Amino acid sequence: MIKHLLIIFILSIFISKNANASFLLEPYAGFALSGSIEDTDTNPLKGTYSGLEFGARAGISMMGFFGGATYNMATETDYKMTESDQIRDNSRASRTDLGLFVGYEFPVMVRVWGSYYLNTKLEGKSNSGNNPKLDATETWNGNGIGLGVGFTPMPFLSFNIEYKSFTYEDEDDTSASPVNSLLAPNVTANVILVSVSLPINL
Repeated sequence: MIKHLLIIFILSIFISKNANASFLLEPYAGFALSGSIEDTDTNPLKGTYSGLEFGARAGISMMGFFGGATYNMATETDYKMTESDQIRDNSRASRTDLGLFVGYEFPVMVRVWGSYYLNTKLEGKSNSGNNPKLDATETWNGNGIGLGVGFTPMPFLSFNIEYKSFTYEDEDDTSASPVNSLLAPNVTANVILVSVSLPINL
């Protein structure tokens, strides 16, 4: 997966140098205002979370269109889990997202983009409570999508809001054998991220 994104990164530089295009580098930092997580069991386990996120988008920009690869990291935060409206546990976890994006920048200081996350990982860090859903030995794997809009009052500054949705389908559990297995039932997660980014065209 990382190898494929590296190829895209190199091709982006090559295309930008050989066409009427520029290389785009856009680091950003933000805060997850509202995050939710839920499995699809008959008695669903629900959770909420919020926290800091950092990342960057890199690719090419041409005639208002832009696209490339994106990487995001959500810092370790609390996932407050409830079952039948009763608190079950408070799990701590971090999340990383790796994917592709494409967007368009309008002449009126507004930009929009969509992302497809080829791989997203939710990694347990610590936990408390009875029989936690996600503990320090587990990592959930899946994919997801994102839709974002940004306001650009000046060329190198963008204020953004983005909706992300993830589905986790398998897990790596270092305490089990085999280590990798299907996550049954699947777990879905959603987050609204507000961020500030620095879109730089080189």
